[in-house]
Amino acid sequence: MNILDVLRKAATPSKEVRYPYALFDPTERKEVPGIIKFAKLKSTDVFMDLGCGDGRLLIEAARQSNCRCIGIDVNGKLVRKAIRNVKNAGLAKKISIRSGNIFECDISEATVWYTFLYHWMPHLIPILNKYPKRRIITNSWRFSSQGIEIEPIRRYEDFYEYRTPLPELFLHTPTNHYNGNMGITRKEIKRMMSDD
Repeated sequence: MNILDVLRKAATPSKEVRYPYALFDPTERKEVPGIIKFAKLKSTDVFMDLGCGDGRLLIEAARQSNCRCIGIDVNGKLVRKAIRNVKNAGLAKKISIRSGNIFECDISEATVWYTFLYHWMPHLIPILNKYPKRRIITNSWRFSSQGIEIEPIRRYEDFYEYRTPLPELFLHTPTNHYNGNMGITRKEIKRMMSDD
């Protein structure tokens, strides 16, 4: 093991680290069709929105590409709203919503991730890198590590595409920890998704 491997391992968040949730800063509705077009989703893709908010991006992705979509959010109120929006759109068979912290949830199903998380993006790198050859679409914010921007493989206006693995530099764990539980249970989500 070389020195970079030792530093990466020391900087990788442990399971005990709890991240604060990001404030709800939704992707503007007018940007949603452009993001989905930029993502070039296929019907065989699994599109995962990390911090899905009210589910607007998932709904458009399912409509435009007919792919399976998964949304994850830590905020229980937003999870409930996303479930309502998905059901109202008639897409409950194509879209599933999960309540949880994206740093602790299973994100392995995705072939394409979307994130609009700005300052938490560097902390996603070691998690996303567990799954090679997956695509990541970002809006407005570029991945960086210790202030060094990582070059996207493709860009259009403020949309960026990356592919795992991303370069990992000297990552640090955050000092602010998320200690609350704003989520809702899986059982409650299942009940809400099945209610008509």
